Amino acid sequence: MGKPKETEKSLLLKVHWDMEILWHFQKEDFHPKPSVDSVLVHFAKKEVPDLTKGEYIAFQQFVAHSPRYGIYKRQGLLTKKQVQTALKQAGLPHAHEDGVTLYIQWLCLFRFYLRCKL
Repeated sequence: MGKPKETEKSLLLKVHWDMEILWHFQKEDFHPKPSVDSVLVHFAKKEVPDLTKGEYIAFQQFVAHSPRYGIYKRQGLLTKKQVQTALKQAGLPHAHEDGVTLYIQWLCLFRFYLRCKL
């Protein structure tokens, strides 16, 4: 689900699915007690995905490249100024260097990247 921070899988799932945690289980709800926290997650398929099929393929590549090389680091796909400009134009907060970048910010940066490629 991308909590506490987005992962490649969570970003790709969110294109087609809305997800929310419906219930936080207690460890005592299970026997034997699990060593991890458990939740009940609800997945609802979006009527209209956030990206077209062609955009989704490009988004997969964008998402796969960015965590490895950084969104705007040396081998990143965008410059720091491009990231700041894209988010500012969209009215979104700055993407955090600590790895906490929201799904909506990823989408914004991806769409900006597509425009820059043209």
